[in-house]
Amino acid sequence: MNKISKILITLLLTILTLMTLSIDVNPWILPNSKGIIYEILWSLKNFDITVSLMGIFVFYFYYKVYFDGTKFTRKTLINIFLSSIFSITIVIGKILQVDNISENFFTSFHHFFKCVIIFLGHYFIFYSLIKKIFKINFSKIIINKDSKKKRSKILIYIDKHPIITTTILIIICRLPYIIIHYPFSTTGDTFDFLCQFFHVKDSWSIESINLVNNKVYFNTHHPLLFTLIFGIIVKFGVIIKNYTLGAFIYTILQTILSIIIFDFVIYYAKKINIPLWIRIILILFIGLTPTISAYTITAIKDTPSALFTLLYTIFLIQIIRNHSSILKNRRRIVFFIITIFLVIMLRNNGIITILLSYPFLFLLYKKYTKKLLLILIIPIIIAISFNQIAYKYFDVTKGSKREILSIPFMQIARVIKNGHKEDFTKEDIKRIDKVLDYNSIESEYYPNISDPIKNKYNKNATNKDLTNFFKVWFKYLCKYPSIYIKSVISSTYQYFYPNIDMGYGILGIYEDINKDFGINGLKCMEKPKENLDYFNRILGNIPIIGLFLKVAFYDWILILSGIFIIYKRKYRYLIPILPLFATLLVVIASPLNGAMRYILPITFSIPTCIIVCYLVSGDNSEKY
Repeated sequence: MNKISKILITLLLTILTLMTLSIDVNPWILPNSKGIIYEILWSLKNFDITVSLMGIFVFYFYYKVYFDGTKFTRKTLINIFLSSIFSITIVIGKILQVDNISENFFTSFHHFFKCVIIFLGHYFIFYSLIKKIFKINFSKIIINKDSKKKRSKILIYIDKHPIITTTILIIICRLPYIIIHYPFSTTGDTFDFLCQFFHVKDSWSIESINLVNNKVYFNTHHPLLFTLIFGIIVKFGVIIKNYTLGAFIYTILQTILSIIIFDFVIYYAKKINIPLWIRIILILFIGLTPTISAYTITAIKDTPSALFTLLYTIFLIQIIRNHSSILKNRRRIVFFIITIFLVIMLRNNGIITILLSYPFLFLLYKKYTKKLLLILIIPIIIAISFNQIAYKYFDVTKGSKREILSIPFMQIARVIKNGHKEDFTKEDIKRIDKVLDYNSIESEYYPNISDPIKNKYNKNATNKDLTNFFKVWFKYLCKYPSIYIKSVISSTYQYFYPNIDMGYGILGIYEDINKDFGINGLKCMEKPKENLDYFNRILGNIPIIGLFLKVAFYDWILILSGIFIIYKRKYRYLIPILPLFATLLVVIASPLNGAMRYILPITFSIPTCIIVCYLVSGDNSEKY
């Protein structure tokens, strides 16, 4: 290909990419439109000088990447696939931001053509970036970074004292949150924990179940172990003084737990010779990410669950690197067993995290099958035994079945919402009404949240009623499969579309907690609270920095890490990040679209992804 052809092709790719920054995805057509080209050009009305100047750098980057002499290989196919998936995600995300109800993703040919431009513009930039990233010689960078003989005293201290430096930074970064949001931050779940433990009838989780004991509100909507631990800590504060003190004690203990686990991650990174500059990045990520700080001072089950999932992934790395030594060390085995137990017990779907990752160890290390089996069985037996005993002792009621039915409920609701009510026979309506309030389904359907629909669940529905409901569900699955698929996409796309900001939500104390338990923050901190929240929202709008407040950003890092491991053909290193993919799988059935707390294990475990990618990038000895 001659130079002129290369320049023209690169110019075309550059124009397509720059158009994605300005094109309006709204599916409107201009009055008296003179054609599709006219409308496309008109929709570029935001194309300004800044975008044009960016084109110089985009053009240069494309020219260097696309014409570097690289041959078409298996890795090229991986890149094409990944770039296509990411680009499709962007297109669908943009469409659903405009209209999340309509069944027509492409309302007209004009709209479709604009979406094609958005796809191509993103595809070329994703392809270029991924190609460049996967070609980076990390070993060479590491040598260059660590070959400097002279280091500042600060860097020397950070290198020699990873635990102290990590602890200091975390404390400095958490203190503003701890002070401003004294005694803690809460959600509706926090209120329910307290109601269950202190037997307050305002518990919202009991509305959808028939209690075993009408005077006891414990139920498995939340993990019982966490409810008990949280309640005991708060009660200790009550014994000393009041609920507020107990809440603050919990915040301090959760902060200490996070410091211990993050310290261990950085300490381990040093032990396996992760370069100092990477460890500094990890320390800064742990300390400065607003999401991590916010959830550290929030009394919610997701935080300790995420912390122990992180610890579990690090243990898996240890086994992958040196299984013979780790599996012969009794102390580490005990810690591993305890960690697995807590991963299972601190989240209702914690067992999925374990079962979708741990069994792969049996395939790799058949020689240690008995020991590996023992490590897995012991925490499961303890967990089952604890639950059996505790459920009977505390008269615990099983949680509502509705919590695992978000997907089918939302699919049926979408069929009704989108004008197909006339298709439902009287028998269909009767069967649905036994499980959900049929007449309110249409008005309560919101694509991004399933709670309004689930709140219409009949707690007295029998297994036979549910069976009949699923017969109706299957009937319309066969009739409207595209609606069912779009329902799932519409309720989960924010976990993969990086232009949605749900970094941590609004920090504060749930109103009913103040009313029922007298827990309230400091009045003198009302203004600092507003300022801190305002500051974090500003961060969310800053290019690059704002990505750390985007839910999908963390999911993309995880996906890229998995693809990078496959790209390098070091498949055993997929095992440490499989627990995170299990989390990603579970959020598809979550009741809220794009909620950071549901992917918190992924967010907290980004250091694991970075460590694993470093390990597979070079020729590293398997030690420690």
